[in-house]
Amino acid sequence: MVTRGRAPRGSTAIGRAAPSAYEEMSMSVSPVPRTDAGPARARIAALLALCLTLLLPAAHAADAPELKGPVTVTADQVDWNNNQRMEYRGNVKLTAEGFTLVGDQLELEQRPGGVFIRVDGSPARMDQDDARIDGRVTARADQLTYDAASQWIDLIGNARLDRGKDHIEGQTIRYNVTARQVQARREGEGQQIRIVIDNSSLQRGKTKGDAPAPAPANGNGNAAP
Repeated sequence: MVTRGRAPRGSTAIGRAAPSAYEEMSMSVSPVPRTDAGPARARIAALLALCLTLLLPAAHAADAPELKGPVTVTADQVDWNNNQRMEYRGNVKLTAEGFTLVGDQLELEQRPGGVFIRVDGSPARMDQDDARIDGRVTARADQLTYDAASQWIDLIGNARLDRGKDHIEGQTIRYNVTARQVQARREGEGQQIRIVIDNSSLQRGKTKGDAPAPAPANGNGNAAP
């Protein structure tokens, strides 16, 4: 059965975030239980909890920030299909305190291995406040997907990942939240992957005894051989 109508403008409280994606990463999104607030809000809560763990800086689970404020999802239209698939269309926006997810369409599907989330936009965007870095944490691409079964996050088409003053650009960026592995791909001749690292943050890292800075970038913004 498919139910169609205006997007709900409700809210739900969220608890503490999972470990960050940069350290102690063992995040998974298991099947979302139905609560008294209904399956729609439970899945919205799971979506927000996922998004807020994708790009957090390194922190142990005990130091993960508490998610505050109501969660609101708005769209021009929403379809629910047997409570296993939710589709938001038209000016989709998910907001919480210090966090925003925006796209033209958002799909959330409950699968045997966990949830699968896809956001399409021009571009699809994720934006998050984080007081522990000099700036914001953002991601954007033509399409953002997350597969709980494989633990891969895919930024597809004109992808860019920013953390403060550091960023990476490419046609496709993949990140595995279990292995903490990043892959970037170019799609055709003449395209390159671009990585920009803030030198001041590298210098601060060296004074704290962290690993040495990587090789300087060449004129194309790629690491020198």
